[in-house]
Amino acid sequence: MYGLELANPAIVLPRESAWLTSLVLLAGAVVVGAGRRHGQPDEPLIRDGVRIRLLGLALAAPALAGLQAYVTNRSPEIVSVLVLVVAGLAIARIRYLLRQVNRLAADTQAYERLTAELDRARREYQSLVDAAPGMAWTSRITDPLSGATERRFIGPQALVLTGYPAESFMSGSRRWRDVMHPDDRAAAAARFEAWIRELSSSAATEGSAQSDEYRIVRSNGAIRWVRDTHHLVRGTGAGPSTVHGLVLDITEERLAQDEVRSSEARFRALVAQLPGVVILREVEGGAPGRIVYVSQSSERILGLTADEIPHDRDPWPGLVEADDLAAFQALRSRHLATGSRETTLARIAPRPDRPGLARWVEITWVKVLQLAEDRWLSLGVILDVTALREAQDELRAVNAELEDRIEARTAELRAAQLEAERASRAKSEFLSSMSHELRTPLNAILGFGQLLQLAPLAGPDRESADEIVRAGRQLLEMIEAVLEFSRLDAGRITLSIEPVEVGPLVRETIDLCRPGAEERGVMVVDDLAGESPVVVLADRRRLGQILLNLVTNGIKYNVPGGRVALSAEIGGDRARIRVRDTGVGIPPERLPRLFEPFDTMRGDHAARQSLGLGLALSLRLAELMGGSLRVTSTLRAGSEFELDMPLAVGVTAEPAGDDAPPELGARTPRTVLYIEDNLANLHLVERVLTGRFGVRVLAAIQGRMGLELAREQAPDLVLLDLHLPDAEPGEILRELRADERTRSIPIVILSSDASPRTGAQMRLLGATDYLTKPLDIERFLDVVEEHLHGS
Repeated sequence: MYGLELANPAIVLPRESAWLTSLVLLAGAVVVGAGRRHGQPDEPLIRDGVRIRLLGLALAAPALAGLQAYVTNRSPEIVSVLVLVVAGLAIARIRYLLRQVNRLAADTQAYERLTAELDRARREYQSLVDAAPGMAWTSRITDPLSGATERRFIGPQALVLTGYPAESFMSGSRRWRDVMHPDDRAAAAARFEAWIRELSSSAATEGSAQSDEYRIVRSNGAIRWVRDTHHLVRGTGAGPSTVHGLVLDITEERLAQDEVRSSEARFRALVAQLPGVVILREVEGGAPGRIVYVSQSSERILGLTADEIPHDRDPWPGLVEADDLAAFQALRSRHLATGSRETTLARIAPRPDRPGLARWVEITWVKVLQLAEDRWLSLGVILDVTALREAQDELRAVNAELEDRIEARTAELRAAQLEAERASRAKSEFLSSMSHELRTPLNAILGFGQLLQLAPLAGPDRESADEIVRAGRQLLEMIEAVLEFSRLDAGRITLSIEPVEVGPLVRETIDLCRPGAEERGVMVVDDLAGESPVVVLADRRRLGQILLNLVTNGIKYNVPGGRVALSAEIGGDRARIRVRDTGVGIPPERLPRLFEPFDTMRGDHAARQSLGLGLALSLRLAELMGGSLRVTSTLRAGSEFELDMPLAVGVTAEPAGDDAPPELGARTPRTVLYIEDNLANLHLVERVLTGRFGVRVLAAIQGRMGLELAREQAPDLVLLDLHLPDAEPGEILRELRADERTRSIPIVILSSDASPRTGAQMRLLGATDYLTKPLDIERFLDVVEEHLHGS
């Protein structure tokens, strides 16, 4: 019989089928979870509960097969009882086995979970090591008593840090102490071993750390500073402890620290040379905090060393005198509250035990560095100003005395000035009166003298009449010279600047002087003949007056048979007119005083016939017209006077006719009146106008003088300076607009006041236009042309 008959005859389990079923069930249990053990993400083919049941059936199948042999040919009742007993025992065993299998499955799952977490932690640790800013390392402590360790791991950053790959250290071909600087190797190793021994001899907790700094030598020979930070990890049970470390390159940090130390040393050396006390103090929340630094000079000035200055309270109440303390503390509190720069003077309270301390100090507080949001560094500088204060007191006393003296002297000078002004007015009144009083009889003398010259007189009588007329004319010239100089000295000279051709004016001068020159046997020569015309900017009458004075002097101080030559040349924007004579010359010691008024410089008969005003007048007239006058002289060889005048650019001379040479101003050009007290501005405008338009320019350096010229000359245009010495701004403008004779004349204000308000005010007063200085020349010319063409 090859089967097992159970209580149910229909159920027969063949022996081969039992064993085959056991093998199938065992294979199924093995297959369950295979993917999970191999780390595959797929779900297993058979679930864990089913797997446990299959395993139980696989174990029960052989037992059933063995039972089959025993119950063969037994009675059905006995077989049924045995089956029930065996089934009960099998079920109990199976339940026990199932519990064990469940426990084994849970342990297997926990193991697999811990293995996965360990793999993840290992990968994270490796990522941290790879991303670390320095070289990570691990060593195992082999002998805690000697401090010996065995290197277990060195991170890949070893290549960047040392130039050697990490494998060279791990393989044993190179030790870490081999890359240490020879001067630091022994000391650094001793510190590390001492730390290991200290940990082994004490109850050091896990995580105890140490940091050390030393130098290493890279593979290329470069020396770098590193910081080696390491901490202890206790071994489990009797296992060895390990040390984990991180090595960072701190070369730049050390260089910065060295620079800071060097800067601090320089700062201390510099502060030590300062004459005052330097105090650095932290300020937090508006309250004084820790004192960072106090210079050594504090003992000499304040009587306290750096250690004696209290850090926890305010030292100033005991140092500053009570009368100065309130103001002192008010400024200090404002500095602490706002960080503002504050400076104050205070007296230091005297100390009998410390003579020679400062009596007066100047204290300055400055915020120098923001340390945090509400914390900053305050710098206080205390200077001993005792000597300065005493000197100031002495200076104030001297100043008070000087002020008294100056006040007295000012009163004297004011009285003298009043007297001088009175004398000047008296002189002007006298000259004016003298001009009227002398001209009346002189007119009669010259008139009757000329009548005598026309009468048929005998030889001696005619000579007497000629002498009367000559002497009268000489006296008239002297009176005119004195009055002219007086007007020039008082600033009452009126100039009419215009283009003047030099050649015709020279010929007119020669014609006037020729009779006197022939009488003295002196030849006057015109060296301008045949030369290109020279045109200058000048007042024609005043330029002729200068030339007449120079030629007259050349004739007067010449010798019989001598020569006076006039020439002119152009240099840049200037014209130089020269008058050279072959006379007696001027001694060198008298040249510096040659242009002083009323100094004839000579003692001969010709000099006694002169007042010594000709050259002084010529120099001042030349300067008023923008020129200059110089002289060079050689004793007994003659003198040369050089008159330098501005050239009239862009103006050409008109051809002369057969009759008397006409003046350039004979074309009756347009007339412009310029009222200006600054000669430089006057010359500029005169030059621009004459060079562009060829207008006749009337100049007045005072407002009242300009008013009179405007009323007399009726110019086509008035240029008016706003600020004149004898009038308030706008005063001359109002008077010009109020007078019917000048009301319609265009008036252009030239002023350095560029405010729009002033320009608007002047236009309301009647100004046609308002131009500001410095002048825009193109704009100025456009304005002048517009008003000249429209007038």
